[in-house]
Amino acid sequence: MGWSFARILGVVVAVAGFAGCALQSAPKSDDAVVEARAKERWQALVAGDVPKAYEFLSPGSKTVYSLDLYRNGMRPGFWKAVDIEKVECAGDICEVSTQMSYVYNGMTIKTPAKESWIREKGVWWYLHKSW
Repeated sequence: MGWSFARILGVVVAVAGFAGCALQSAPKSDDAVVEARAKERWQALVAGDVPKAYEFLSPGSKTVYSLDLYRNGMRPGFWKAVDIEKVECAGDICEVSTQMSYVYNGMTIKTPAKESWIREKGVWWYLHKSW
């Protein structure tokens, strides 16, 4: 049985397609999931979208902090940028190290900060603490 170029190409494309599906469906690590959620939350805060950022708070945090109380503590428009520098997870708890930028007296200030994320019922949530 002779293999034509078209048949070989078809097999190669099919195998590559299956491999691509396997790679796309591989679960993300906890670190990657938390990093993505932390970035999304901070992008909302930098954009001034406090209600969207509030959605990332853990259910327990929401029982203590109302949206209005959270908004007052976050000072919309204050944060200019935030970089996620490192995420370290152990079990159902992750610590996220950030570098936050804001303007104070006309100068851009960068300051490190750490935040905690917890997994509850399979979802990673930001654990809000008073500043």
